Amino acid sequence: MNQPTKRIYLAGPTVFFRHAEQAFATLEALCRAHGLVPVRPATPVNAQGEVLTGAAASRHLFADNTRRIREAHGVLADLRPFRGELEPDSGTVFEVGYARALGKPVAGLVPPGADWGQRVRQVCGVGQPNAQGLAMDARHDMLIEDFGGALNLMLAESCHLTDNADAALRWLAQRAVARRV
Repeated sequence: MNQPTKRIYLAGPTVFFRHAEQAFATLEALCRAHGLVPVRPATPVNAQGEVLTGAAASRHLFADNTRRIREAHGVLADLRPFRGELEPDSGTVFEVGYARALGKPVAGLVPPGADWGQRVRQVCGVGQPNAQGLAMDARHDMLIEDFGGALNLMLAESCHLTDNADAALRWLAQRAVARRV
């Protein structure tokens, strides 16, 4: 039996979860079930086994995670709201953009339910329309982006979005080309 060769980088805030190990184990099992090799984000430990902190940890994590994305064949990105009601983790959003700039397929996991415009209305309320009659949110007095997608249009258009990790990995398995990266 051939060993899986399609590496999938697991982007998202999972590293911050109290039960991160369990969450990663579940994702890794799903990856393997689809013939994919899961690639976790880096840890702040250097090649000598030293735990890094502060700026050294930051530089190490950035360099190692961008390398892991470059070497991957695709990305599974957890785009659930992070430390707020609406927006995904900004680090994960960067990783999505970086992967897309490298031409890699990205599947994004989003919460089930309302589209982006509906969620903004639910969380922020609806304020007075602007001069063009377009809906503004009541919390920030900003235009409500409402194109029917699950997230901001730049994420909705750049990723295959689903609320199901199994479906996301099936999609990635079909598109991630095993090649030298």
